[in-house]
Amino acid sequence: MKGRSAVLAFAFVVVASGQSFADTILYYTSTPGSWVGGGETATVTPATNFGFDFVAQQNFDNGVSFFIDDFAHNPDFQSTRWWFLDLAAPNSMTLAPGLYLGATRFPFQEPDEPGLSFGGNGRANNMQTGYFRVFEVQVDSSDVVMNFAADFLQFDETQTVDYTWGSIRFNSSVPITETPVLQPVPEPSAAALVGLGIVLILTRRRVAARVQWFATTG
Repeated sequence: MKGRSAVLAFAFVVVASGQSFADTILYYTSTPGSWVGGGETATVTPATNFGFDFVAQQNFDNGVSFFIDDFAHNPDFQSTRWWFLDLAAPNSMTLAPGLYLGATRFPFQEPDEPGLSFGGNGRANNMQTGYFRVFEVQVDSSDVVMNFAADFLQFDETQTVDYTWGSIRFNSSVPITETPVLQPVPEPSAAALVGLGIVLILTRRRVAARVQWFATTG
């Protein structure tokens, strides 16, 4: 059964449709086979159609969750639309700028995995994989989300041919990314760089030893 993941709200900010925030945007595009996206490309702002409210809140995994809808503004309830997006770092760490690979469905991800869940309008995944990149996140001392920017890629039911690519911006000047990035390049960690340096040193020593051996036995 496809359903929306539950989100426990601690603190939140609402950007209402009457406000002018050109930098508060949900953009997504999807493949025709995507259950969540249904092949649709959409750009949603507080000023779209009758108006949309953007709720940004810190979730129980120290990540950030969004709920976007036009319930309070659309006079025709049958045509209302809504979406949710949940993002969380591994091990309930505070979400920070960076690339988060190997994400699985929030809030059911393993402790050492990032959490990701995007859906709406009655559609979500039971199983999913993907990744997201956070460009900007600012949460004040009261745990209120002030600014946020991230891109995400979600594969439907772990099928890599069916996906939704999206950008979320909340009071942010970071431009949206319209072209899907299907194979992100991880940012090397300090440990990875140190490990690479050790490998290069050992390789160089091994080559030098072989050259010396050939010189003395040749």
